[in-house]
Amino acid sequence: MNLLRVENLKVDYLTPDGVLQAVDNVSFEIKQGEILGLVGESGSGKSTAAMAAMRILGPPALIAGGRVIFKERDVLKMTAEELRRWHWQDVSIVMQSALNALNPVLVIQEHFVDTINAHCPEQSNGEVLERAAKLLKMVDIDPRYLKSYPHELSGGMRQRIVIALALALYPQLLIMDEPTTALDVVVEREIIKRVLQLQKEMGFAILFITHDLSLLLEFATQLGVLYAGRLVEIGPVEVFRRGGVHPYTQGLFQAVPQLHGAREAFKSIPGSPPSMKNPPPGCRFHPRCPLAEERCSKEQPELKQIAQEHQLACHVRSRD
Repeated sequence: MNLLRVENLKVDYLTPDGVLQAVDNVSFEIKQGEILGLVGESGSGKSTAAMAAMRILGPPALIAGGRVIFKERDVLKMTAEELRRWHWQDVSIVMQSALNALNPVLVIQEHFVDTINAHCPEQSNGEVLERAAKLLKMVDIDPRYLKSYPHELSGGMRQRIVIALALALYPQLLIMDEPTTALDVVVEREIIKRVLQLQKEMGFAILFITHDLSLLLEFATQLGVLYAGRLVEIGPVEVFRRGGVHPYTQGLFQAVPQLHGAREAFKSIPGSPPSMKNPPPGCRFHPRCPLAEERCSKEQPELKQIAQEHQLACHVRSRD
C-alpha cells in the first residue's frame, strides 16, 4: 500500500530576478516500510521536494503544481490544524544540522516536553519524561543527558537526539535530509545502523536524502536520481547496484572511489549544473552528456517505465 504519493510536484522560488524552478514535475511513491533514497548534486531539488511534500516551505518558495497524497489524504488541501496534527504524528523530518534544530537555551528534556505536549496535551510531564527517557535509550543515549543543553553534547549525540525527537510520536514516515553530513564516517555508520534497526522494529518508512550514492546502495529499497529539479531515473536499488542506466547516474558512479579491482583515475562529470532560472532547452543534462544527440537539445525526455518499477528519462538509453 502506498503511504506517500507525490504526483507532478512543481516548486518555484520567487526572486527579484525572476522565477527559479527548483522542482519540476517530480513524481514518486513510498510504500509502508520502504526506504526511498533521493540522490543528486547540491541544488538538484532533493530537500525542496521533501519539504514541499511536508508543506513546511515558506516564502519565497511556492508550490506551483502537483499533488501530495498521504494514505488517500490530499496534503496540499489540509487546513492549518489538520497539517499541525499530521506533522510528527504521521510524518516527521530530521534536518542535516542537528545543532540548528535544537533550541540552545533549552535542555533536552524541554524539547521532548514541548513536542509531545503540543500533540498529546493529556499526558502529564511525568509520562512525557518517561517516554523521552525511553526514546533516548532507543538511540543509545543515557537518559541523564535529558538535563543537558545542546552545546554540552557531541555532534553525534545531538543528531541521535534529533532522531529520537522525530520518532517521539511514532510516525509512519521519517524524512531524513542529509542527517549525517556533518559527522565523521564512523559516527555516520553507527547512526545509520541504529536508524535501520529502529525502522525494522517500528515499521516506519524512510525518505533518505543525500548526495552520497554509495551510501544509499547499502540500505535503500528504491532509489531516485534528481538532476536540475527533475527525476532522471527511479527504480529498485538492484538496478543501481549494477551501475544504473541514465548517463548522469553512471557519471555519479564513476566519481565514487572503488575499494576493489584495479586502480583507476576518477572521472568527474564535465561542466556544472545549469542555472535553474534559465535551464537549457530539451534534456537539462545534455550539455554535459557524452551520449547527447540533436534531439536531446530540443525535446525534454519524459520519465517512462522501461522495466518493472524502473523509470528513466533519456532519449538515447530508452531506445537501447
